[in-house]
Amino acid sequence: MKKKNWSIEDDIYVIDTIMNKYKSHEWGDIIKSIAKEIEAPQNSVKMRIKNYVAILTDGESGFGNYAKDSKKAIDLSLKKHTIGQLLRAFE
Repeated sequence: MKKKNWSIEDDIYVIDTIMNKYKSHEWGDIIKSIAKEIEAPQNSVKMRIKNYVAILTDGESGFGNYAKDSKKAIDLSLKKHTIGQLLRAFE
């Protein structure tokens, strides 16, 4: 699979899907489903999630080299979820 050009819609889809499924589905199945839906390699999805963790923890965890759209998507998600809820889902 070729390199993914991520959009903010992709980020929002990843976050929303994880928040809706992480309590009731296997993590690997969620990642596979997301990757297929947005046509991205599974490792790319996993790295993006680590970017979200870095955003939420001010770089104390995760991978800090994140896209501006990822930050915007997290900011939008914080209107629906707390930082703690998001971190529980992502880690």
